[in-house]
Amino acid sequence: MSRFIRRTLLACVLTAATAATFVQVASANYLGGANLTCTTATYNLSTFPGGAQSVLETIFVDGTTAAQTTYDFTGPTGTNTVQFTTPADGLPHFIEAYAYSITNATPVFGLPAVATLTCGTPPPPPSVCTYTKGYYRNHAAATAAVIAGMPGGTIKLGSNNLTAAQAQAVLNTVPGQASSVSYMNDKLFLNLVQQLITAELNVARGSTAATGVQAAIASANAAITVAIAGSQIQLSSSLSTAAGSALNGTIEGFNSASDCG
Repeated sequence: MSRFIRRTLLACVLTAATAATFVQVASANYLGGANLTCTTATYNLSTFPGGAQSVLETIFVDGTTAAQTTYDFTGPTGTNTVQFTTPADGLPHFIEAYAYSITNATPVFGLPAVATLTCGTPPPPPSVCTYTKGYYRNHAAATAAVIAGMPGGTIKLGSNNLTAAQAQAVLNTVPGQASSVSYMNDKLFLNLVQQLITAELNVARGSTAATGVQAAIASANAAITVAIAGSQIQLSSSLSTAAGSALNGTIEGFNSASDCG
């Protein structure tokens, strides 16, 4: 009742009623209910006295007045729909529908009607930025942490699955420098393999890959053969230069599109 008194005080001042009016006990002779949606409150009033009636109807959304109107009808019953706005943000909002009989100077028994409603759809989660292959090459701990959360604690590369240490070895491979990783004498192919690992790490972190990027990742994996013998990793592929270049461009573009800094 105290909350009703506070929230209807201003409205009743507007109707020249006195504050004493608000402390009256609602009479069972003045009944009401309201059906609530995200945008409407439909009041159903009954057992009012016959004759002209005026009811002040007020809607609160999260404690703030969203709509207020005076509904005039002829008793004993009346139905009225009040429109208002609830934020369509996919979050829950608390809605209250009050009614006060101006004619009979009494709150309406059975109200407020209250509801917690979720309106609209949640905003999409913020996109996760993508790291470049250089980041993972220089941050082995980050590579290992992402792979540890992947199924089996490994990352797919072509025909095989690599441990974090093996993936890091591939990422660290530089043409012309000694490495446990051997590959066809094609720098473009090595870059494609490294970009593929990088893309899979980014996706595992939560970066959203477009359909075209997902298709390129799948195609690259299908075309790469990985043989592992002890600490040695041998990479090969039957991809043509043109096909490899196209896949590399798509995947590298994804990895470089929103550098995390």
